[in-house]
Amino acid sequence: MTTSTLSRIKIAFLTWVGAYTVITLILGVLGPTIASWPLPLRTLLISVLMVIALSGLVIPALTRIFAGWIAPARPDDQRLSPDDQRLSPEDQRLSPVPS
Repeated sequence: MTTSTLSRIKIAFLTWVGAYTVITLILGVLGPTIASWPLPLRTLLISVLMVIALSGLVIPALTRIFAGWIAPARPDDQRLSPDDQRLSPEDQRLSPVPS
């Protein structure tokens, strides 16, 4: 399985976890109030609230929290530590910004 496929599966899983949680909260809070409403109206309200909550709050938070799990750094990533980011004397000479 490729890394991008695995990342998509992980994002789909997190989306399901978020959707399940949001639907459960909505039904827990509004369930008794909307229980007598017609089914299409209940599902309309729940779906609108769910999409707003997922797209605006839940998915951004989950992807931030689980970023390392969704797309872990590959061993060949050449990420520089702050100490390694200092410019060499040659690079300092070529840099337009004084260091």
